[in-house]
Amino acid sequence: EAGKEEEARRRVAEERLRIARELHDVIAHHIALITIQAGVAGHFLRGRPDQAEVALGHIRDAGRTVLDELGPLLHVLRQSGDDKTDETQPTEPVPGLSRLGGLLESLTAAGLSIRQRQAGHPRPLPTAIDLTAYRVVQEGLTNAHKHGPTSEADLLVDYGPDELRIRITNPLDSGPYPAAAMGTGHGLTGMRERAHETCA
Repeated sequence: EAGKEEEARRRVAEERLRIARELHDVIAHHIALITIQAGVAGHFLRGRPDQAEVALGHIRDAGRTVLDELGPLLHVLRQSGDDKTDETQPTEPVPGLSRLGGLLESLTAAGLSIRQRQAGHPRPLPTAIDLTAYRVVQEGLTNAHKHGPTSEADLLVDYGPDELRIRITNPLDSGPYPAAAMGTGHGLTGMRERAHETCA
């Protein structure tokens, strides 16, 4: 009996960690885009109202997207834990690399110049790996946009024979790199945890 309770507690803890990562990845990305576009709208509001209107449109789109992606997560949180769940409802968000184009478009609209390359032969991926790959690209490019000295980044998605490699690079400041910025973000920690769990 004690063993069953311990296993149940472990599963609850794992699910909480998974949901925490999903909440961070979904919300932080879109809030970053909304913040950037709000700044753009404020900058152009008086002199270029047409450009301000475009930025407000991007804010509206980002808000709708985050609400759409939060829906399945909130559904999971509302579940009582019994076995009688509605199987017709989605239980988790499952974006994958097939939706990479939309992600890159939203970041480009927010002002990030992305040079994308693809190597190898694209193929269907297991759902967990596909979701992890999408979230890694999302978090990596969002971080490059928020913290990089220039609004540009390079993305490589490499389909190897038995592995998938993702590489995101962006220019660094010419000055000394601030120590406080290294290894303190929940997003980077979540990316490492997600990749390790998916590949375990």
